[in-house]
Amino acid sequence: MERIRNNDEKMESIAEIVKNKHAINLYFLDNNNMYSKNIVADAVRAGFLEENVHFTTEITRTRDLAGTTYMCSDELLYRHRNNSMPTVFHTQERSKKFTALVRTHKEWRAYTMARLWSKGLHESGYFGYNNQITIEDDINPIDTSKLGSLKHHTEFFLKLAPFHCDLLTSEEHADMKYTVGLHHSDAYFNFVIESELTGPIRLTEKVFKAIKHCQPFVIAGACGSVQQLREMGYRTFDHVVDHSYDEIEDATERWEAVCTEMCRIAKSKKAQSMYVECKDDLLHNQDLFLNKPVENILICPK
Repeated sequence: MERIRNNDEKMESIAEIVKNKHAINLYFLDNNNMYSKNIVADAVRAGFLEENVHFTTEITRTRDLAGTTYMCSDELLYRHRNNSMPTVFHTQERSKKFTALVRTHKEWRAYTMARLWSKGLHESGYFGYNNQITIEDDINPIDTSKLGSLKHHTEFFLKLAPFHCDLLTSEEHADMKYTVGLHHSDAYFNFVIESELTGPIRLTEKVFKAIKHCQPFVIAGACGSVQQLREMGYRTFDHVVDHSYDEIEDATERWEAVCTEMCRIAKSKKAQSMYVECKDDLLHNQDLFLNKPVENILICPK
């Protein structure tokens, strides 16, 4: 699979390697329909059949374009880059109710973590927040005008940050090959703070860590993220976790709802029994992640 760049040079290189061009399917990773048309034209000039040129995208909004399918690349990347042993399901009591980790500061992420921290719930989880790495042109999609005291709590939270729950460096946190076993084997749930709260759905390795290591999850991310996982064959613990937030299109309202659900779980005295109720779904998800045929990862059915 090729990512589209330097169209002419790429196509010439491919054409030189491939002898029987009519028998070859070409797949390109593309998020721009205009470039797709150019690629098709270049491929036909190079001797390939137009019907054998295909496009796949990491962004769900563009998968409805003709000839374009959806690929969840981080599902594949995490599966192949992380060689740690999968966490074995167990029913022993755990010291933490949840794991919530943020490596890169964004304002909406800070509000999310400060929400837990301001209620003292961080003490119930493996709680990590790094405010040393930031994003330029960070735009907060949450309407903070009605958040009252949380604005002040968040300011104070950031003054106290970073919060650490392991000994990994920032670089190691970004490397998919590293796993802190206790984050999964000693915490019941995983609060996934995704890369984006708005825009097209892009599931990252964060949720697949939870899946590989047998943790039910709540996702603070784009609208439809949980539904996307369902379409990929994963189960979402709906008998235990209220994922109704996933259907809310307004970013602030969705954020409020997902924070409410995270706080509910973090406060619950039934975290262990809730976890045990998820056994069948956890084992299904883990097996699907570890053993899904590669072709079903590269091109996910709608």
